[in-house]
Amino acid sequence: MNVTQIIRKVQESVSLSKEEIYYVIENYHQENLPVYQMSALLMAIYFKGLNLDEKRFLTKAMLESGIKVDWPEPAIMVDKHSTGGTGDKTSILLAPLLACMGYKVPMMAGRGLGHTGGTLDKLESLDGYNVNLDLKAFKKCVLEVGASIIGQTNDLCPADKKLYALRDVTATVSSLPLITASIVSKKVAEGVSSIVYDVKTGSGAFIKKYDDSIKLAESLVETSKELGLNATALITDMSQPLGRTVGNAIEMQECFEIMQNFKESKKLYGDTVDLTLELCAQLIFKKESTPKTESINKAVKLFESGKVFEKALEMFKAQGWTGKELKLADHHIEHSPFKKSGYVDKIDNESVGWASVELGGGRKKLEDLIDSEVGFYFYKKIGDFVEKDEPVVKIYYNDKAKLESAIKLLDQSFSLSDTQPETPKLIRKAI
Repeated sequence: MNVTQIIRKVQESVSLSKEEIYYVIENYHQENLPVYQMSALLMAIYFKGLNLDEKRFLTKAMLESGIKVDWPEPAIMVDKHSTGGTGDKTSILLAPLLACMGYKVPMMAGRGLGHTGGTLDKLESLDGYNVNLDLKAFKKCVLEVGASIIGQTNDLCPADKKLYALRDVTATVSSLPLITASIVSKKVAEGVSSIVYDVKTGSGAFIKKYDDSIKLAESLVETSKELGLNATALITDMSQPLGRTVGNAIEMQECFEIMQNFKESKKLYGDTVDLTLELCAQLIFKKESTPKTESINKAVKLFESGKVFEKALEMFKAQGWTGKELKLADHHIEHSPFKKSGYVDKIDNESVGWASVELGGGRKKLEDLIDSEVGFYFYKKIGDFVEKDEPVVKIYYNDKAKLESAIKLLDQSFSLSDTQPETPKLIRKAI
């Protein structure tokens, strides 16, 4: 086949055949296709898009570059995937919750990307936790414990792993068809039967525009169904941090507090709790047609009983956690960006994410090491009243120079109003 002609077809919005897509993916995976040609094709897809059939072919081509995990009957395999945002931590709560409900959760998660945090980075703040289990150990953990969260293995969708690295350096990561194929191929490879997608929207999200978030959610659900998955999606708000913490160990700490003291923690971390319960209910409804209120009530009882906390401890220890307590940075200050009283009416959540990166909690370059001890605890969120000089955020830091850079970004993130604004709606739409 002529790759130049394939590139031109995409540029001219002429549909590609299954054979053409398979040819390109297989040859790039086998290093028989020049990087410059693959880069040109990615750029063409970025600008021109792909239709449903092409997305399905691309997803299957990446899936079939590796293996698909087989699970024994009668295990019911489910998963959740988030498109990423600042303070997004629901996977850490949802996986043990679903395991307590009798489901099996084989979850492949990701690291921080740009300003958005990564589930794997948060989990690695647990001393000894291993995100790099091989497939045999991963399956054992899922079947015996009920849930496991790991990084992408070399066995599952290796073509996607290689392609993603190229997308990252060609500015094509945000292409909706490429995002869809990348995510769905990995979820099908996990061997799950049902999935709920948490598609973020707003300043702290990877996909910021609401209309684009809807398009991505529709694409994910549509393509998942084409490949045999029960799928649903929620469009959820990322115009401010989810919960009250941003960082790695500090977000894990928030999750521990919720699981240990659910009733009290719900008052502090209401949006984290509400979104976790809603994602759980959506997944169960799609799988079993169980009414949402019934699913939520069941989940609440499991949290209140302490069973979710017990399951989380079992899951973490099965993957190497020593049981050592989470450590936050020794240095901390309380800070306010305001010199007058008023209501918090806006938070630039992307800037909050970049402030975390500046502090050391994320990566500017792939090889950067993450400082899991640093982070933010927000006393105030959108709609809250702030007195003059009242602390808005507590900052945990290890490097004073990094602290100063982070504060500059935080100060730009907040704005104040004389009138109380509406609290952002957490769940914008279900698809």
